[in-house]
Amino acid sequence: MVSKTANEWDVQKAEVDMDGYCSFSNCFDNQVNGHMGIIINVKREIGAQEITLTPDQKLANESEKLLAGCAYRSPTSSPENTNKLYQTMLDLTKDRAYITTIEVKKERRYNYKKADFDKLRKCVNDSNLLAKIQDKDANDTWNCIKKTVETSTEECIPKSGSGPAGKPKTPVWWSEKAMSELRTYKKYLGTLDQKDWLAYTRAMNQVKAACRKAVLDYENSIVPDAKNNPKAFFSYAKSKMKLQEGLADFKDNGGKLVSADNDKANLLNTFFCSVFTNERVGDIPDCEKPEVDASLSDIMFTCKDVWNKLKNLGSSKSSGLDGIHPCVLKELAEQLAEPLAELFNKSLSEGKLPSIWKDADVTPLFKKVKSKASNYRPVSLTCVICKIMESLIRDKLVKYLMEKRLLSEYQQGFISKRSCTTNLLAALDSWTRYLDSGIPVDVVYLDSPKHLTVFHINALLRNLDHVASLHGCWLGSQIS
Repeated sequence: MVSKTANEWDVQKAEVDMDGYCSFSNCFDNQVNGHMGIIINVKREIGAQEITLTPDQKLANESEKLLAGCAYRSPTSSPENTNKLYQTMLDLTKDRAYITTIEVKKERRYNYKKADFDKLRKCVNDSNLLAKIQDKDANDTWNCIKKTVETSTEECIPKSGSGPAGKPKTPVWWSEKAMSELRTYKKYLGTLDQKDWLAYTRAMNQVKAACRKAVLDYENSIVPDAKNNPKAFFSYAKSKMKLQEGLADFKDNGGKLVSADNDKANLLNTFFCSVFTNERVGDIPDCEKPEVDASLSDIMFTCKDVWNKLKNLGSSKSSGLDGIHPCVLKELAEQLAEPLAELFNKSLSEGKLPSIWKDADVTPLFKKVKSKASNYRPVSLTCVICKIMESLIRDKLVKYLMEKRLLSEYQQGFISKRSCTTNLLAALDSWTRYLDSGIPVDVVYLDSPKHLTVFHINALLRNLDHVASLHGCWLGSQIS
């Protein structure tokens, strides 16, 4: 038996019917909330029948019969109304009932648009964070910073409830003008007086016009900024799609269809693990050590470097497993620059990372045929603060390699101002030069599968050790 309740029932009965089940419903219209109701689905084999009971009726004493029911209690209901509902159910069943209450708690998320960032900065300043992290190792320093930010966020940023599947209650295009007209609309909707009918219809038309204008204004605002903020554009486009597809069912190696979520996750995990490189350290050849006048012996993180990274964070990006949003880090750049610089220096000198920095929220992204797990690639969402430290190390390392001319002139990937376009332009220039000289050119195209995801970690660390005497244990701990 499956029971469903809703205080805003905006679906047809056929949409909630289940194959092999009988449906019993009690739905009605409400002037304020629209459709409301309850639907109970029972297996056909049980042969359930619907009965009507009132408190003055007696339930037949049939021990082989089971009476089942469902009642909706509003989350805003007063304790008195809740007790009355509970007592009514006891009266109907004459104390022969097993009654359980199911609390459906909607997910509440931080509403950063209503955050008091001035108060947030003051809370972090008053916490005396820099003094707390003195004489602590990297892991304890991270825990102290994380706790301080979480406590301040909880105090200064309100939370908002969300609807089904984590969707916000109000549309993203909602404006204050539309809200004002809606209040006027509901005021007249509650009276429905003849003398107010003209004002009521005028308010209703104003609401529709305000909503249409709000939608148009929002769409006009996200389209020009789609390149800088693609998340807002694609989220809005996805919300307009009538068909919301989840992860498709997979076929395992035996051709059996896998539909359970746990089985699909295990199948994806097995495939992702299979592409890892199984290295034999003894088979890694030694490469020639380049001749440089000075090696990159150490990296020091300064407050200015960390501050620049924090101020350039994208406020629309997602937070990692630590739950610290980039919007919060950006607003606290002045307060967190020095503590984070201290944390990064400790982590690099100790050669250790906080354990949560190694965890990631992995999302499979579809490439080709959806029924094959091998056609999905993993995308990992890690902690933002860890990515800041990685970015700082990468900047200093690339700067050193470029200054010492240790990178090949043919290296086009992962280098500033170089890309696939510059690679093609360089190749085209070379081909045309040979052809102009009368030299034939043969081109062979190769497609190496997973060449960007499969690499030898120990070989990489050994090559890095030749050009930069960094803390190898930290790099090994970070990428392994």
